[in-house]
Amino acid sequence: MTKRQRAIAEEETPIYQKLWASTAEACIALGIGRTRLMELKGAGDLIGGTHWVHPSGKPHTPIGWDLEAVREWQVEKAKKLAEAPSKEETPIFSESIERAETRIKELKQLIKAWKKDDQHNSGDCAGCSDCTGESCR
Repeated sequence: MTKRQRAIAEEETPIYQKLWASTAEACIALGIGRTRLMELKGAGDLIGGTHWVHPSGKPHTPIGWDLEAVREWQVEKAKKLAEAPSKEETPIFSESIERAETRIKELKQLIKAWKKDDQHNSGDCAGCSDCTGESCR
């Protein structure tokens, strides 16, 4: 915890009593880092006017966070994650595995054919099933 975070945590006015929490206060209260908080804001997961505001009304000024609204978003997100099927159960993941396995088989066949062609071109094909023992050059 940085000096600023310790100072904020030790303030006499509890964070939850303020209308808008600063970004540093929000990070402490919500248990997420500044970078992640800003990613959520930038991606549109956290919505301006609902989860955050510019208290001054001007862009490029400090952000105020509605802790309750963000906490509600966290709870809803956790519910969706808990209800989501695992990767193994999703058809998209299963299809991806099947496509990859098919492609691996195709590549193995190509490598085998390439090695056989390389063997014939090098004159080392004596006794192979594709020729009579003579060089294929």
